[in-house]
Amino acid sequence: MTRHPRIPAFAAILLTALAGFGIFAATGQFRKTDLAHASLEDLEKQILVSKDGRVRLAYGDKLRDLDRFASAAQAYQRALELQPDLTDARLKQGLSLGQSNADAFFDYVGRLSMSYPKVAVDLLDRPELRPLHADPRWEPAASGAQAQAVD
Repeated sequence: MTRHPRIPAFAAILLTALAGFGIFAATGQFRKTDLAHASLEDLEKQILVSKDGRVRLAYGDKLRDLDRFASAAQAYQRALELQPDLTDARLKQGLSLGQSNADAFFDYVGRLSMSYPKVAVDLLDRPELRPLHADPRWEPAASGAQAQAVD
């Protein structure tokens, strides 16, 4: 039976593990990601230096909680500019616009129906938008979004 030295093998395993942890640390995998429990002031400080769309998304959520819907819509828009794959930000931006500015909301739903029809249909089904059902623009927007979602 051939015996191999174990110390170099253990050293190689240890160095590989340390290199892996170093890569995770360098890419930010160990950072605190609980943005939902951060205060508004903390998030305002973070958005000044962060290029992460999730920070803007959490900031918009805090603004919505404070019924500052127009500001929340702007925060969600900035989150989408930084990270276009945040579907949750698209939905929440529409909700914020629906609760603050009906004209901007219907323009947004029209654009959303063309590029993300499923998100537009999901948005129009939300109970927060019930006051807009009386608006004469509601039915064409809803039928247009549903027609695009079927295609």
